[in-house]
Amino acid sequence: MDWSLPEERGKQSVSFYFICSFQFERGEEFPRLSLHLDDTYSINTKFSYMRTLGMMVAEALGMLEGEDLEGKCTDTLIENSKGQFLLLKRPDTDDLFPGKYCLPGGHRQDDETIQQGAEREAREETGIQVHDVKKLFRWTYPNDFKTTFFHARQGFQFDDDTVTLSDEHVEYAWVSAGDIENYELAGDLLEPLLKAIDMVQ
Repeated sequence: MDWSLPEERGKQSVSFYFICSFQFERGEEFPRLSLHLDDTYSINTKFSYMRTLGMMVAEALGMLEGEDLEGKCTDTLIENSKGQFLLLKRPDTDDLFPGKYCLPGGHRQDDETIQQGAEREAREETGIQVHDVKKLFRWTYPNDFKTTFFHARQGFQFDDDTVTLSDEHVEYAWVSAGDIENYELAGDLLEPLLKAIDMVQ
């Protein structure tokens, strides 16, 4: 990708090159940013362009405020053979969204990839032995909380949809796509949940 900025007082345009290199660390693609500046530009102009582009790239990759490229939080959309999706209900005594329904998920550990973290959290919270989950998208909520959505389908990523809850949840429900809005969901989950369902149907 080549971005060109307008000429400064008739001088040659400056071009930016965003080059993706594949460094298979944690199973992800990490970018390399190469900035080519003509020597005729003033030092202040160069720094201004560098700072602006760096902020744009960092924000696009979710790297602002010390967050790494993958992030740490996961939500997994588990689908059974009937095309229903698993929702888990938080206890009424929970500090965060008490009594609301959510997806299996949590935080990956430092020695895990984001996918491994999603699979472990799903197994711990549901007892379903999911594997090879499919990454759908990364989502940023209005409060700037970021999470990555995954999908697991019975017959492909797991065999049995029998649920064994952990102590983090008190109830569960297998819900069809058309009934999702009848459940009280945690926070602003509805929009990304409907997006995830739309992607897998």
